[in-house]
Amino acid sequence: MLVLLLFALASVMAVYSSSLAVLVPLDTQLPLIARINHPFSWSFCNCTFGPDNGALRYSTSSLPNWLSFDPTTLTFYGTPSATDEGNPKITVTASDSSTSVSSTFTFCVTPFPPPTLKHPISEQFTASNTALSSVFVLSLNSALATGNPTLRIPPRWSFSIGFLQDTFTAENDLYYEVRLLDGSPLPEWAFFSSKALTVNGIAPNESITLPLVLHASDQEGYTASTLPFDLAISSHELSITTSELPTINVTAGTPFVITLSSPADFSGVFVDTKAIQPSDITSLTLDVSRYANWLKYDHTSRTLSGDLGEHGPSPGQNPLLPVILISYNQSIQTNVSLAVKPSYFLTSSIDPIQAIPGSLVQFNLAREYSNATGRDDVKLTAAYEPVDIVEWLHFDAENGQLAGTMPAEFSSTHITVSFTAYSGVTHSTSHTTLPIIVLSADRSKKGSHPGSLSAAAHKKLMLGLDIVFGVIGGLTLVGGFLAAFRRCAKVEDTAIGSEAGRNVWSDQDKRWYGLDKVRHYNWT
Repeated sequence: MLVLLLFALASVMAVYSSSLAVLVPLDTQLPLIARINHPFSWSFCNCTFGPDNGALRYSTSSLPNWLSFDPTTLTFYGTPSATDEGNPKITVTASDSSTSVSSTFTFCVTPFPPPTLKHPISEQFTASNTALSSVFVLSLNSALATGNPTLRIPPRWSFSIGFLQDTFTAENDLYYEVRLLDGSPLPEWAFFSSKALTVNGIAPNESITLPLVLHASDQEGYTASTLPFDLAISSHELSITTSELPTINVTAGTPFVITLSSPADFSGVFVDTKAIQPSDITSLTLDVSRYANWLKYDHTSRTLSGDLGEHGPSPGQNPLLPVILISYNQSIQTNVSLAVKPSYFLTSSIDPIQAIPGSLVQFNLAREYSNATGRDDVKLTAAYEPVDIVEWLHFDAENGQLAGTMPAEFSSTHITVSFTAYSGVTHSTSHTTLPIIVLSADRSKKGSHPGSLSAAAHKKLMLGLDIVFGVIGGLTLVGGFLAAFRRCAKVEDTAIGSEAGRNVWSDQDKRWYGLDKVRHYNWT
């Protein structure tokens, strides 16, 4: 018995839950006023009846001769004549396999002209408008832009949006209303005051874009003209103020590896009113498919690499790469160009230097500057990997000095410092990378090479040593030649060449020639 009772109860609940109902009555949806001798078209909301399982059938009754109905698009259309003026009552019925339900409303057909727009919403959504409270006007090229005037509201903020009373003008009375784009009422967290002409509320704790419509009418309960606008509920706004990202300079005839890790690489991109930081970027995609034979991009490390050999572009040819940048669940589509031109740096990769935990790390980047570009307009920045070494390793862009004391407990085996030079004049960047090899204390005792020398300085040192040793070798050779010549060309001094000559020497002469110590022998 209990089983039968439960089955019957379940059947009743199933029938009840599946039965159709009028969810949004048609006479509350502000039907459009039909104007005599003007084409007419109005669609009611597909949320009118429910639940809608995708199998509802629609029909109408009592349609005037000038009016037709498309059940597929839920649209009434036609052109009324002067004889059609009045208020025809229309009934719409929705049916499923077992149930049907109806809703009735009244059309308004009038010869009076509709209200005239005086102040578009785009003129009213400005930062100087005091009728806007706790909202933000979007920046140019905002990722939140929808094509309609849009305001941003942070989640859980209370807000108020006021409209001008003379947004429209009309010959007769004027009425305003705000609804969702599909004609349904506002969500429960917002309401419209027709007296004050304000939309007020408390934004939900989620990121959404709400499409709204301001309705103006010369008949209460109807609509005559509409102005769409949107509310973007978001904690932040992503925008770009430039036509593309800074151009990346690459040197002709040389391979390159560039990591896009500096704020300078994204100059012109903003989060709210501040320049975007690389850590703000969730995803960065560069489309290199057109240049796949010489150019590669690694999405994970944001590294662009290529070889400007026989397949690469020639000077003056700037490959254009489409870019998709995502931050805070918003995306902007832009481009970045590669320019084959002299770099601000001598090389795209500096020879590694060595460092020991607990000791000072120093490097002079100025030795890596090329003479091919100017420096007055260039802004230098450094990015670090691992990122937390910024706590002890610092770069002084003014004099190009990288310095810091490595913690004694530092555990990583290597560090990468990526330097970026950004020119505000050319809106371009140059890149170079410095690897730092971290040695253990045991390895450091075995000796090290002068790793702090840059590639250019190392070449200069070797050239200097070659010159020095070449000069020393040359002087040695000349000295040996002169010594041999002197020996071969030596002439005997006649002053000491015979016994008779020596007999006339004074004691002073003997001391001069060193003969005062010579023993005398009897040769007889």
